[in-house]
Amino acid sequence: MMMTFGERLAQLRRSKGLSQYALAEQLKMTRGQIANYEQGTREPDIETLKKLADFFDVSIDFLVLGKPNVSDFNGLTNEVKRTLEALSQMSVEKQQEVADFAEYLRSKEEQPVVEYDVREIAANMEKALYAHGDEDLIQHFEEIMRRVIRRYDERASQDQQNR
Repeated sequence: MMMTFGERLAQLRRSKGLSQYALAEQLKMTRGQIANYEQGTREPDIETLKKLADFFDVSIDFLVLGKPNVSDFNGLTNEVKRTLEALSQMSVEKQQEVADFAEYLRSKEEQPVVEYDVREIAANMEKALYAHGDEDLIQHFEEIMRRVIRRYDERASQDQQNR
């Protein structure tokens, strides 16, 4: 079910942790005006809509219709546009969760992924140790590498399960 303007306004207000009084004060309005908008007994004029949209950093389309203006997002796939439509129907809290997750994914893409084959590194180190000839060191190294490879394999298995 689509939220009404009043429900959306109340949700935006609560997401900022504001009472009707506090919002009214910041917008130089009365608490009664805010209450009437939220209850649906009155509708704001265009100037008030602009003021509300600016304050909450949303579009007037979002305030009134609950839909993002996807035509502003040239170059996005239809799937992304459908996702934006779905987001507009979610609570502000859920929208923030999605935004946080998107930011997490974006940050993962920015980090250079450097993967080395653990077994290849181990084999090269083992060759160097055998050339050195210290049996205690070789034995110690082999035990460490068995643990490293076991952990590496466990993580690789977990990564595949999570995909």
